[in-house]
Amino acid sequence: MRFTLHLQILAFLLLSGVVFGQPASCPTSASAMSPSAPAGAVPISGEHHHHLVLGNRYVCVWEVEVPPRQRTLLHEHDNSYAYIVLGDADITNAVTGKAPAKLQLPDTTVNYSPGPLAHVVTNDADTPFRNITIELLQPQGAVDKHYPSLDAALASPEAAQEAATSGVTLFETNEIRAYAVAVPGGKSWEAPADHESLVVQPEKIVNASGPREKDAPMFPAGMVRWDGAEEHLAVHNDSRQPEKLLVLEFKDRK
Repeated sequence: MRFTLHLQILAFLLLSGVVFGQPASCPTSASAMSPSAPAGAVPISGEHHHHLVLGNRYVCVWEVEVPPRQRTLLHEHDNSYAYIVLGDADITNAVTGKAPAKLQLPDTTVNYSPGPLAHVVTNDADTPFRNITIELLQPQGAVDKHYPSLDAALASPEAAQEAATSGVTLFETNEIRAYAVAVPGGKSWEAPADHESLVVQPEKIVNASGPREKDAPMFPAGMVRWDGAEEHLAVHNDSRQPEKLLVLEFKDRK
């Protein structure tokens, strides 16, 4: 009887989309393509430069590394997404149905792309193209963009007043506010208690000698962290220099 009950529970989990080790809300390599996907495209989970590291009802977060002079497969983003560039980048972004765009993206560039879309990204540089791609699972509405990067936001007039507290807004939609924080040397920053937040620590990539995220080629563990309803995330800066953070605050309160 107990064995039968366990089988029934397992069958329910599988039919409900709960796959062990894989967030239920994020696609798997076997995910079906949407009807609008162009011929030859693969789901983002089937693009081998994308490595899933975190997923919940709000986001699917991918660590991305494209080696020098290589390109991604044609892959589909079903949802709107944000990304932060780690290191200066020189790429060509070929979105299906549009002319290819040559982009030179400085370190800490933060962009928002409305989905769905399918594209191929070519790394035109002699260094790896690295980024954190954050798929946003809720409809976002219109976007209001303020600064192109963490560095630009933290060099702005607002930074002196807001960078170590409420942060400097990079962009905002109906559902999220993305902002930059500078944690002073020897100090700590705490995620807001009244919202769920995703926190990216881009400067961790500078020291890639530590433990890696599962299946990710060059990303140290803990670079992407979630502040959820059951924990209160704090980031302590052990260095003497300010540490930059990218925070996505979700307006749907806990």
